[in-house]
Amino acid sequence: MRNSIPIVVLAVALAGPASALAQLPTSTLDQLSLIVREGDLVSVRDRTGTSIRGRIMDVRTDRLIIDAGGIPRSWSADELREIRRRTHDSVLNGAIIGAVIGGGLTSSIYLDNECRGDPVCAKAVIVYAVIGAAAGAGIDALIRANPLIYRRSVSRVSWSVAPTFSVDHRGAGIQLSMGY
Repeated sequence: MRNSIPIVVLAVALAGPASALAQLPTSTLDQLSLIVREGDLVSVRDRTGTSIRGRIMDVRTDRLIIDAGGIPRSWSADELREIRRRTHDSVLNGAIIGAVIGGGLTSSIYLDNECRGDPVCAKAVIVYAVIGAAAGAGIDALIRANPLIYRRSVSRVSWSVAPTFSVDHRGAGIQLSMGY
């Protein structure tokens, strides 16, 4: 029982920062201006569903302006649906994790009585730590996240009732339209 307490504490400590990374998207351009900088690479989807990638030029209270391949594009707050920011994962943390795993697994062999003090075994630990670092850095270089940073929160629901007539019967039709 005493041996399991440090394991539980370690698991909770490692799981805690992951929840802090999750961030709800903003719903106004004022909030968006606090989390983005000029030059950030974003993907903008407007209310028609069209997506355009570019770099942020300016965020105002009522307007977003991006540079889409040398062409400035501008949207009012009413025209925007969602914005995603392109981020890259640091290769340094992948290299560190890979080195610890590669070197750590190999060092368990080094703890064997036959390998203790043997320079060949020490070299093997270093070689596998380098291989693990390269693998971890390579994996992190491939990770590209596109988190949602803005979503328009105002939803519009409209409905209408209209009479319908035909040769065979009479009635009323209801049309419901939803969008955000």
